[in-house]
Amino acid sequence: MARKTKSGKHQLNLYDELKDILDEYSEELYANKEEALDAASDFLVSQLEANSPVRTGKLKESWLRTDKYTGVRYVGNSSVGSNNKYGYGIPLTNLLEFGKKGHPFIRKTFEQNKERIIDIIKGGLENDGNSK
Repeated sequence: MARKTKSGKHQLNLYDELKDILDEYSEELYANKEEALDAASDFLVSQLEANSPVRTGKLKESWLRTDKYTGVRYVGNSSVGSNNKYGYGIPLTNLLEFGKKGHPFIRKTFEQNKERIIDIIKGGLENDGNSK
C-alpha cells in the first residue's frame, strides 16, 4: 500500500503490509493448532480405550473428547458405577484411579504417550495441519 507524501513521492506503508501478512499467518496457525489438538486428543482417546480394563466394557466405550473451547481439548469418560447407598453413581474413572481396589491406568497411559502427543501437536503446527 503506497501513499503520497508531501513531496509527491509514494511511500510504502510497512506497518499495514506487515499487519496483513501477520494476520494471514495467524489465521493459518489457528486452523493448524485446532487440527493438531484434535489429532492429539483423538490419539489419547484411542490409547485410553486400548488400555481400559477389559471387564469394564462400559468404561472402554465411553471415552470422548470435547472441543467446546478454542485451543483446549478435554478428554473424559461418561460412565458411572452405581452406588445405591447414596443414590448416585460414582465415575468409574475415579474408582479405578483412586479406589482401594482400583487399577490405575489413566495417568500411566498419559505418561507413556506424552511424548507422542507432543509430537502430534508439533507436527500439526510445522506441517500445515498434517498432524496424523
